[in-house]
Amino acid sequence: GWDRFELGDIDAGLDDIRVAVDEAMRAKDHGREAYARNRLGLALYQCGSTSSALDELSRSCALASQARGGDAWLRQKTLVELASTSRKLGAVEQAAHRLLELGALGAPVDRGLQATAALEHAALARAFGRCDDALRLVDDAIACADDEGGPRMRAAARIERAAILADLGRDDDALAVLDDALAIAARVQNAAYRAHALLEAARIRGAQGDVEGARAALDHADDALAAGEDAACEGGVLVERALLAAHDDERAARAFADKALLVLQRVGGKHLVRALAVAGLVDPARLDERRVAAEALAERVDDVDAKAAVALVRGQSAPREHALARRLSALLGGKARREMVIGADGRFY
Repeated sequence: GWDRFELGDIDAGLDDIRVAVDEAMRAKDHGREAYARNRLGLALYQCGSTSSALDELSRSCALASQARGGDAWLRQKTLVELASTSRKLGAVEQAAHRLLELGALGAPVDRGLQATAALEHAALARAFGRCDDALRLVDDAIACADDEGGPRMRAAARIERAAILADLGRDDDALAVLDDALAIAARVQNAAYRAHALLEAARIRGAQGDVEGARAALDHADDALAAGEDAACEGGVLVERALLAAHDDERAARAFADKALLVLQRVGGKHLVRALAVAGLVDPARLDERRVAAEALAERVDDVDAKAAVALVRGQSAPREHALARRLSALLGGKARREMVIGADGRFY
């Protein structure tokens, strides 16, 4: 089922995985059920059903500990994936808690899992805004992945390294790393990693002012997404198109932002916060409405990018250490937006 899902046969793949869950439950085989629910959780996340994904991964982790003899590898793997899913949604404190649980179980049982854990530590450090630490950790993850990890892990580690380099302002280095990630993804014909690498490349080229290069990367990302399912990446492409259009075609920017919101409603978390911020900035008539929605979501999100996005739509300044904050600040002309409010006396301030 997982293989079919990854090859783009989404519905059939999900059906097969659910059948595997049912068969394992009937057999009362906790180990098999834990593995099947692990795959189901990852598939649901890519489809945008993030709440259900977290539920399935949590159940998988509990079942792995109940399996005969305890399945240490599966429990460790699922804890990393729970951390990753929480962190991708912006719940970085929850992700950190899962990694603490992982550490309490001892060292990862194999080198591939060690690479996965090292990558998640790197991504989490970046989400907290500690990019120098993140770069050191992601280099450890790449070394592990190149040694024992599969091609998907090698590609994922390089995509994360590129995002960290972009936050540090090292755009050319980041693009070179993404070329390596794209080459790896092409060799294994993995559409999801190709799409993520292309989206990251588009963000960097957009930040450099290379609008045509960014749009070309997004076109290729759309082609890759047509072969699979990744709601967060699909929404990210639309957000980036809105940012690129904002400088010369406000109507198109608003249309792209509205489409992004429709896609990312299913995903939620920091992805939706970021989309709401961009949608508000490209459509001033609806800025206050979208600011309120972003603020409500941000109460459950502690990712540094989400915090910066909310600060900017509030008309406040935001630290410019991360690439997203620099992009959104540029959209505002580098100035904090001044808000007009009505005071208790009925006058405008």
